[in-house]
Amino acid sequence: MGFCKKCGAYYDENDELCYHCGAKINDPEEVPSKDELLKELDAYRLILDEYEYLKAVVKPESNYSSFQPTRTEKRSFIRYFWPFLVISFIAFCIINAGARSICDTSCCQRYLAIGFFVAIAIALVILLYGYGFAKRKQAEVNRDASIMNALTMDLYTIGQANQEKVNRLRELSSEKSKYDHLVPEGYRDFDHVAKIQELIMQDKAATVEEAIAIINAI
Repeated sequence: MGFCKKCGAYYDENDELCYHCGAKINDPEEVPSKDELLKELDAYRLILDEYEYLKAVVKPESNYSSFQPTRTEKRSFIRYFWPFLVISFIAFCIINAGARSICDTSCCQRYLAIGFFVAIAIALVILLYGYGFAKRKQAEVNRDASIMNALTMDLYTIGQANQEKVNRLRELSSEKSKYDHLVPEGYRDFDHVAKIQELIMQDKAATVEEAIAIINAI
């Protein structure tokens, strides 16, 4: 019993053609020399090494967006401060107008001045409170925006790196298929190919079939 050099399917000793792909069995043109076989096995082993690593770490493409993420815009200070400007102006006008409506004679000039300064003081209190509120709100919102932008950018960067791995895995899969005929299915992994290569290099086996027989006997 052996395996087809073209597709890797097993065949019986009396078979002339592979039942799976129809290729000729034991075609002299298909039998490489020891040096050629070792060279091909070495190339296959290196491909399998990277292929198996990427296959273990790569994530599905659907896990990541392929588009540049939308950035969360930061907010300006005036966005939160302008309502307090309006409120302070309205409060000043109401208090000042109220003082004028109560004291509309010349003898009340003193109280009009007091009402004016009270209106100014209340407007300033509103502005000072608004200034502190707007600063805190701006800092809070912009901090959250920075965190969100950093997270989305990190996710996008990871997705791009993963996509590069996906593309490389596809390339390796194509390269790997060129060497799959060397080893039968079930032995097409790094450890088995490395062991087969080692046995042939040490002249413990002359062919891949003999090396596999030794591996199975261990």
